Parts: sequence; C-alpha cells; structure tokens
Amino acid sequence: MFQQNHRTANGKTLLVAQMDDEHLLNMIGAVVSWAEQATSQFQTIVAQAHEADRWKANGGAAVAEAQRRMYGLPELPTMQEAITQYAQGMNQLAGKLEPYLLEAWTREFHIEGEQQFADLRERWAAAVGRNRALSHPGCALLAAPAAIEDENNVPFQAR
Repeated sequence: MFQQNHRTANGKTLLVAQMDDEHLLNMIGAVVSWAEQATSQFQTIVAQAHEADRWKANGGAAVAEAQRRMYGLPELPTMQEAITQYAQGMNQLAGKLEPYLLEAWTREFHIEGEQQFADLRERWAAAVGRNRALSHPGCALLAAPAAIEDENNVPFQAR
C-alpha cells in the first residue's frame, strides 16, 4: 500500500505519499463524486424498474415492450443485474480509494483540509447509504478473513 503509484492528469507518475495535500484531497473527492454518480444512477434504475413493474401489473407489459422496440430504446437491466453492477462498481471505487485514504489518514492537514476530508467522508457515507454499522448483521453474516481467524497469519506476531 505504501508503494502505490498515482498518475496525474498530465501523465506524471508519483507515489501517493508524494502528492500534495490539495491533490490528495481532490483525488479522494473525484472518487467520491464517481460513487455519488453511481448511486444516483442506481436509484434511477430502481425507480424505473418499479415504474415498469407497476405498468406491467396494469397490463401494459406488451405495450411497453412494443414501444421500446419501436423506438429502439435499450432494454432496462433487471433489478438483479443492476444490483450486481452497482455492488461491483462501488467495491471497485472503494478499492481505488484505499491508498488515498491511508495516506490522508497518515497526514495532519491544515484546518481547511481536515474540514474538506470530513465533508468527503460524509459524502461517501451518503453515497453508500449509511454512516453506522449495518443494522441487521444477523441477516447476512460474513466470514472473517482467514488472516483474522488464524493467529499464525498475523504479521509481526509476538513470540
């Protein structure tokens, strides 16, 4: 993670640790903006799917499909496809954020930088739809990674 590179808009490569504060916060802000856009698009797809379901329930399925084909409109993704695409995209964005967040967490920003970082955290929380632990962990318990379960895999273990 400490050796993670960043490529600037003009093609220059540098370590994330070499980025100045403003550039680091701007990069985090860009990824957060992408997450906000993904969430907005996902919410639009969900709303469209609900509207299509209501239309179909009222007997409009054939009409809607005929109009879609007549005007060459794209087929809406299924709800399951939209969920999968959204989850994969958000996981990719979270992975992209990791080295930048680790570096930001390491630094002592000036007051304005600390406020900007806090604002970005709030925007990220809004994009992922929560700012606390998942409310019903019993519904979908995840297995802990092997490194956490197996004490032999813990780096720098005391002997």
